Amino acid sequence: MPIVMMHGSGHTTISGASVTPNSRICLSLVVFFCINPVFGIVAVVFSIMSRMVASTDYEGARVKGQIAMFISVAGIIVSVVGVLIFVMIFYTKDT
Repeated sequence: MPIVMMHGSGHTTISGASVTPNSRICLSLVVFFCINPVFGIVAVVFSIMSRMVASTDYEGARVKGQIAMFISVAGIIVSVVGVLIFVMIFYTKDT
């Protein structure tokens, strides 16, 4: 996505610096290896897809990065709730 700057003297400068959207690959890998591999692998796939299309489709890459983030957060929430339920059931049993 080029950066366009208008100068007061009437000429325009176009910079070729491209900005790539965040693919959330680090969060996806942490979820995959440490928290929930099922959700993590799906998030990693979306992160990789985001990086692959970043040079041609900025909006598509941004959306795929957001999907990877939402899946990662869902994996974290599901894991935390699952552990809490397990602990509550395990420690509230009648002996």
